[in-house]
Amino acid sequence: MEKKTQLFQMRVSPEFLEQIDEWRRRQPDIPSRAEALRRLAERGIAYPEMDFIAKTAITMLRTMQFTKKMPDGFAAHSDSLLKAWDKVHSEQREIAWDALDPRTKAEIVFEEERLVHRLRERDEEHLRNLSRDYSDKDEN
Repeated sequence: MEKKTQLFQMRVSPEFLEQIDEWRRRQPDIPSRAEALRRLAERGIAYPEMDFIAKTAITMLRTMQFTKKMPDGFAAHSDSLLKAWDKVHSEQREIAWDALDPRTKAEIVFEEERLVHRLRERDEEHLRNLSRDYSDKDEN
């Protein structure tokens, strides 16, 4: 038996309604306002999982870029993707950053510097291991 849908009503400002209508106009099928709100709500509910996947992919791209181990043909696409990601998220970071107190900002900067230092150490160790592996092969 199919679940019965329930009526849901809400009051919104004219500005909010205009934003919804503008979003609707950018859709290929121009959904109704109710369908537009349904779609946007579904995206919002799914956002944490999608955000995690996107951040993981971006981290992998940055790691490949940093270690210079980007597969052939990936570099051009990854550069444009990373630039787009940075543009979108830099605006969000600026807003969030401005709201932080100076002590928290200093702690974040210190932690980021510590992580970058650890990544460099790991990369250098990895390169030393590779160099050692190649020299061992040459001796045999």
